[in-house]
Amino acid sequence: MGFDPSDYCPNPVCGGAADACGCPADHNTQDLMGCPHCNGLWYRPHGSTTTTCLHPKCGRDGSGVFRPAKYPPAFDADGKPLDGGEHR
Repeated sequence: MGFDPSDYCPNPVCGGAADACGCPADHNTQDLMGCPHCNGLWYRPHGSTTTTCLHPKCGRDGSGVFRPAKYPPAFDADGKPLDGGEHR
């Protein structure tokens, strides 16, 4: 079984599983957005309201929520707990 870096959080302070660590880079703390123009999927940070596609060749406005965030971040980018509980 090979190593897949996308299975892990890209936050070097965290390093936990990509879908379970509770930091702002955890995909469960972000909205998965879908772009109707390029059909691309991208993640929107918790609390953001942008609908502008993040794909470099697109950048058009009008993306919608494909899958909403499951929970808010429980840790900041430095790994310090935020108010509101722990999801690890």
